[in-house]
Amino acid sequence: MKEVLPIATETAPSWFNTIRHGINVTIDNSGGYVSPGDVYRQLREGNWMLYIMMHDGDYVGFTILELLDSAKGQWVNIPFAYATTDMYEEFFDHIIEQADLNGMAGIKFVSSREGFERVAKKRGWKRGFTEYIVKDFTGG
Repeated sequence: MKEVLPIATETAPSWFNTIRHGINVTIDNSGGYVSPGDVYRQLREGNWMLYIMMHDGDYVGFTILELLDSAKGQWVNIPFAYATTDMYEEFFDHIIEQADLNGMAGIKFVSSREGFERVAKKRGWKRGFTEYIVKDFTGG
């Protein structure tokens, strides 16, 4: 059975060791523009919401969501997502369903993975903007 478990703000920090590998992989793939400590702080302070993905009782990944205000209303932003399986596509369906039920204006995320171009095209998602790194003074 596949499950998506919302993790309460009070207990999110206790999950950090479980999600640390996925956090590190995601940070490495995106050029390291945030630190694991930043992620921990955002979860601890309740600015980001943690959801754990389980399959047959085993941990298979997570996603972190935040709510952003805009002139169009509140958007769901996905600053981090990681899965050891292809369950991420099912998780997107869950996020879309919940965002719609809760009256969100939309959902957005940034990905440095070239493979997401195929996923986006297959699912009918459109590009909102492109981020350019003008100069990375850290040498990355």
